[in-house]
Amino acid sequence: MHFLDAHCHLDHAEFQAPGILDLIIERMRQAQTTAVTHGTDAQSNRNQLALVKKYPDALKAACGLDPFHATTESLEKHMQFLETHKAHLTAIGEIGLDLHYFGPETLPRQKEVFEAQLAFAEKTKLACVIHTRKAVDEVLSTLPSYHGVHVLHFFLEKKHAAKALDAGCYLSLPTVRSKDRTAIIKNSPLDRLLTETDSPYGWDKDEFGKPQLNEPSNVREVYAHIAQTLDKDLKDVQDQILKNAEKVFQWKNDE
Repeated sequence: MHFLDAHCHLDHAEFQAPGILDLIIERMRQAQTTAVTHGTDAQSNRNQLALVKKYPDALKAACGLDPFHATTESLEKHMQFLETHKAHLTAIGEIGLDLHYFGPETLPRQKEVFEAQLAFAEKTKLACVIHTRKAVDEVLSTLPSYHGVHVLHFFLEKKHAAKALDAGCYLSLPTVRSKDRTAIIKNSPLDRLLTETDSPYGWDKDEFGKPQLNEPSNVREVYAHIAQTLDKDLKDVQDQILKNAEKVFQWKNDE
């Protein structure tokens, strides 16, 4: 493995046309990329486990109940699922809080679901991969009550980066070109960074302004940006991100 996509959703409907996912996995193999594919609700969590069983050389599974499903799904059943399948997980995710799509009246339930999963991750010593859209302060105020490894996914919040690092978090940088991403790279220790695509999201638009599908092999773009920004060899960036992955996800590079 040379490249890590720490966060994607390969069970997404966009990837379900016949043969599409096989092509994506083959491009990952050619690009020497390993991806952590994330669940967000009961069905998608089951999907992640099935994907890892089908493509064990390319994928790792994370399962979680995210803010979009926190108010509609059974927390009790979800926690039972995590307990049953914990041996097959590399992380708990996607979990977190969202105040972009949801109003503050939903925050108590979001927090209940979020904190239950943080506690489970602490007990099982699994990393958490955390959604923070418009809710970074709320997430960071919650994390001190829970020990463990916490990864802030799709992180482009330059103004919150120092606080997140002080809280011990890892910052997962997506395949989205921005000045904020450059600033975070310049001001963060390389040993606290991860890389992701959030496939099928987070990629360029076509000539008509329509978002193109992202896929894990595109994560190389983040590595190239880190290397350019820090004036480092790409190999040095690859080596450090893999060391970070070993520490966060508790797996070893097979090479």
